[in-house]
Amino acid sequence: MSEMADDYGLEYDFPHDADYLAAKAKLAIAGSLTDQMEKLGINRTQLAQRLNVSAGRVTQILAGYSNLTIDTLVAAALGLEATVYFELLPIPAG
Repeated sequence: MSEMADDYGLEYDFPHDADYLAAKAKLAIAGSLTDQMEKLGINRTQLAQRLNVSAGRVTQILAGYSNLTIDTLVAAALGLEATVYFELLPIPAG
């Protein structure tokens, strides 16, 4: 399992439930973004300014309620002086 999966609890309790896995992924993304914000010492308002969006939009993203596009995710990462890495993991047998 990847480091991200370990850090944000992406265990496969329901490996075939797309809604469950999507919700877990959104929370993992929000956690990664929040971690990077803390490393840089910036708040939601500052991130919103960097992304040229409202602070409310940043709140939606960080709450994990937003259905992010790849474009939005990449823009957020760049706004946080980071990049995005994706990995497909096989579903464990059993």
